[in-house]
Formats: sequence, C-alpha cells, structure tokens
Amino acid sequence: MLSGALVRFGCMGYSPGMGIGSLSKYRRFFMIGGFVIFAGGALLRWHHKRTLESLSAAPAGNQPMVQISWQDDCVSYACRVIGVRGPECRDVCAQAVENGSPNVQAERIANACKKQCIADETDTALCRSECLVREATNLPR
Repeated sequence: MLSGALVRFGCMGYSPGMGIGSLSKYRRFFMIGGFVIFAGGALLRWHHKRTLESLSAAPAGNQPMVQISWQDDCVSYACRVIGVRGPECRDVCAQAVENGSPNVQAERIANACKKQCIADETDTALCRSECLVREATNLPR
C-alpha cells in the first residue's frame, strides 16, 4: 500500500525485475575481472621470481670490486661537503690520513663536521677542514 502511494506521487520510479539474462552478464564480468586479477598477480609473481633468480645467478667474477682508498674518497666526496678544492683539498686529506685511514667514510665525517660548525656558528671552510682532520686522526684505525 505504501509503495503504491510512492509510485503514484512520483517518488519511486518503476523498475522492471532483473531477468536471468542480465544476471549472467554481471556474472560474466565478475568472472573475467577475477581472471584478470589472478593472471596479473601470477605474472607479477613470475617476474619477481625471475628477477631474483637472475640476481642470485650472476657470477661474482663479472663485476670487479674496486677498493677506493680513504684519501681518494676524501678528495672525491668530503671536499665537496667541507667546501675546499684543488691542492688545499689534497693537503687536508693527506693530513687526515697521516696516522692511517679511519674506519669511517670520509663523507660521513665531513657531514658531521659541517653540522658541528653550523651548530657552533663558525660555518667556514676552515672550521670544516680543521674538524675533518681532527676527527679523522682521533678515530680508530
């Protein structure tokens, strides 16, 4: 009785009943969508497994391991951070390795020195280079 009143006043439109044909159409879309998701997941798993196998199967002899000395690392990276260049950079790095090469990367020491000089409000290339030499000589070998 209430539904008849709603239809009469235009609140609810007439909707025909859903037939078996339309249900099979939705079922077909659902099945195709599920298969696409399943196939995509299987393809991604296969690709991931293949990539991992290719990495583990790579022989170690093809990629030469180049060991860079601490002083070369200092000249290449740390001098950029502390802001010195050329012969001055080489001199700073040579002073830092007079007692031997420290176990910490040069760039890491340089970044710590840069932060320390900024905190001390004496952020100059001289402060950073003195800190690099001081920290490198104090670190264990």
